[in-house]
Amino acid sequence: MKKFLSIILSALIVAASVPTAVTAFAADKSEASAGAETSMVMTAEETTPETTNPVTEPETQPSTQPVTEPEPVLTPATPKTFESPNRTISRIALKWNACANATKYLIFRSDEKADGSYTEFKRIATVTGKTTTTYTDRNLTNGTIYKYRLYAYRTKNGITTHSGCKGLRVMTLPKAVNTLKINSRSFTSITIEWEKNPLATEYVIYRSVEKKDGSFSKFVLYKTIAGNYRGYKNGNLDSAKVYKYRVAVRRTVGKLTGDSSVKATSAMTSPAPTKSFKVKKSTTNSISIAWAKIGRADYYQLFRKDGGKFKKIADNLTTQKYTDKGLSSGMNYTYRVRGVRKYNGKKYAGEFASVTGGTRSANLGSLSSKSYLKHALLSWNYVSSASGYDIFVTNSKGALKKIGTTAYRNFLTNKYTAGKTYTFTVKPYYYSGGSKVFVGAMSKAVTIVSGAYGHAEPTGTWVEVCTEAQVLKMYVNGKGYISTPVVTGNYGSSDTTPGYHTVFQRASPTRLAGSSGGHSWDVPVQYWLGFTGDGQGIHDSTWRTSGYGGEIYKGDGSNGCVNTPYDAVAKIYAKSYMGMPVIVF
Repeated sequence: MKKFLSIILSALIVAASVPTAVTAFAADKSEASAGAETSMVMTAEETTPETTNPVTEPETQPSTQPVTEPEPVLTPATPKTFESPNRTISRIALKWNACANATKYLIFRSDEKADGSYTEFKRIATVTGKTTTTYTDRNLTNGTIYKYRLYAYRTKNGITTHSGCKGLRVMTLPKAVNTLKINSRSFTSITIEWEKNPLATEYVIYRSVEKKDGSFSKFVLYKTIAGNYRGYKNGNLDSAKVYKYRVAVRRTVGKLTGDSSVKATSAMTSPAPTKSFKVKKSTTNSISIAWAKIGRADYYQLFRKDGGKFKKIADNLTTQKYTDKGLSSGMNYTYRVRGVRKYNGKKYAGEFASVTGGTRSANLGSLSSKSYLKHALLSWNYVSSASGYDIFVTNSKGALKKIGTTAYRNFLTNKYTAGKTYTFTVKPYYYSGGSKVFVGAMSKAVTIVSGAYGHAEPTGTWVEVCTEAQVLKMYVNGKGYISTPVVTGNYGSSDTTPGYHTVFQRASPTRLAGSSGGHSWDVPVQYWLGFTGDGQGIHDSTWRTSGYGGEIYKGDGSNGCVNTPYDAVAKIYAKSYMGMPVIVF
């Protein structure tokens, strides 16, 4: 009996020393709340069972059962580091330090939504083992922010404890642009274009430039532009040079930023147009042209306009000159030249430079002449390839001296010595590359006459009107005073009457009224100098808006009067007098 009581008493003592059932988190049934920010330690209560019959320990036989002390409850340390060493458009790698006393780690995640808010935190992973401190979160959305919370856990003897929370925000990388292409290029610029990414806050452009030896510089950050753009024009470039581009999408939210992988393209600027392209020489059936060297061009292409369209007449030219033969005389021809560079098996043509040239006329026709009042009046036929005519006189040394230029088919010289013979030369020309190119020459010897219509040259003050040259000259005290273009009577119907006239009417202001050829007029003028009995005279004509001179009188001439610019007629009127000679020739 004593032995039985001793066994019962020992069992009661052992039972009193064991912890009761754990009421904290079970290792396999319950985990800490995802939002917990502080350490939570759950310990077993120490309890003593109630008994109605206490047993007295025998004095003679102490228990031989050892008494065990409860093991202390340990809380894992809060992680000191929590970072993302690597990320892509769909994965985020997580890494943290090993925490003392931890047996596993729990990871919770909150996802960015389209409106910028976030989902509730949910557990996404349980990482077991004391030495495993990494985790890769997969199948994520590109360019999206994810919030993570990390807890260290310890479970032993049915008791679970966890650390405080360590938080982290990470963005997956944006997706690269789908397309990157060359929109346009010139000899000074390249425009690149891409498909817009709605997540982009910026686009980052990197550039590499071709060197003289054909190699390329390292890619460097060249430009960062706002995300609302979908292209960029790179200007101030060198002609015929290759440029390489890489473009990345960048999303930035606060301190978070991410760059996509790059999309690449390259392009060459066009060879520049030549700075000088002109006609060097022309004959009756050929035109020789030349141009300045174009940088980086391997060869040149030459085109000529035939029948309204440009056709290639020469290719693979390695020199900057060409003679176009077998042309028609007295004709204008327009040329275009461009440089071409070969690169990586492809040909890149540059921009055109243009020039127009003309062949010399095989027969310019004859130069006719008249002489009035010590002038030589020269006339000729138009030359189709000419844009103007230079007039020369042969001096005493036999050289040509230029005395004037005109765009029309006649020219009135200044006064020369009466009775003396002079040789005058007319040379048609056109412009090529800013220089004059002459297409021939016409010469005529003219003996100078002093008077006109049986009258000697006047003395004192008088007026001369040349209807062919459409010019009025006034002399005061025998010296030239005014020379001005005018419009005389309409050619063939209301010609101003040639002859030696005198002023017999002076009025300022007055009205001119009359009728001729079925139409009438009544106009005010400020100055009037009548010199024929049928109403012809010199007067202002402010209604003329097409100017004076040239061949206006052929179709839009006056009714016989000499229409004169207002400022010029005012000066003429001031020096005029009754009886003043007016010679029309």
